[in-house]
Amino acid sequence: MNIKEEIDKLIKEHFGEKSELVESILKPSVGIRINENSNSEKLSKFGGLPKVKSSFHLPKNKEYSLLCQLDLSELKAFDVENLLPKEGILYFFIDNSLKNFSEENCSVVFYQKYNSKLDLIYQDQHLNCIYKEVQFDFFEYYSFVSYQENEYLKLGKEIDGNLIDDIMEDILFNTNQIGVGHQILGAPQALQGGVYYHFAHKYLGFKDYNLNERQKNEIAQIQDDFILLLQVDLEDTRFSFSEFNMGVLYFGILKEDLNNLRFDKTVLVFQST
Repeated sequence: MNIKEEIDKLIKEHFGEKSELVESILKPSVGIRINENSNSEKLSKFGGLPKVKSSFHLPKNKEYSLLCQLDLSELKAFDVENLLPKEGILYFFIDNSLKNFSEENCSVVFYQKYNSKLDLIYQDQHLNCIYKEVQFDFFEYYSFVSYQENEYLKLGKEIDGNLIDDIMEDILFNTNQIGVGHQILGAPQALQGGVYYHFAHKYLGFKDYNLNERQKNEIAQIQDDFILLLQVDLEDTRFSFSEFNMGVLYFGILKEDLNNLRFDKTVLVFQST
């Protein structure tokens, strides 16, 4: 029995006739499983030096360090909705001088295609802080929409959120995930109710949450159009990100920007308990 069959079985056991409603808020994701013993030639990893083409240049206005790089060819088999490009590398950099992630330009995301791994070199330009390199594998994964997201709220009181939490705990246990876990695509596992609203808020450049009706409507128009590019649980002790406030990083991008490969328009939201 694969993971989807196990989840379907749990949903039917817990919800019976309401199983279809619950399945509507279950989203296919790509799981990330840390592999500390890996010596593979895979390019996807947390930390370390970025492996890039020689033409690659980081902005010099911030102290950026590599958080993660994703070789999209390594995860395409698990992108069942075909949302991401089938090739190329996504690089996620964060400003290592910050203690929180509320400032402007605290992160940058780049996308590069390559023809051969021989075209790529380790690049240490401008990197005065290098995080511990940790390799990982991808696997089939699923996540439930968080209870404050619009898609969940539309169900009203039709379903018992505590039962969904129980199923999610089983999913985490069965996939050897620690804490909230790391993932690509699917529904963000929010620590504070929802994430999509905050993606839209940051994307639109609003400085605070004292919004007028026009601004609230602007957020409402786009918040459900965001895609979770990457979720990173900073509380994973296998990382060297301990200088940051503990919590979860969520990188989001509008569907239209994703289709146009405008990864430079990715936004970062941080939540903590």
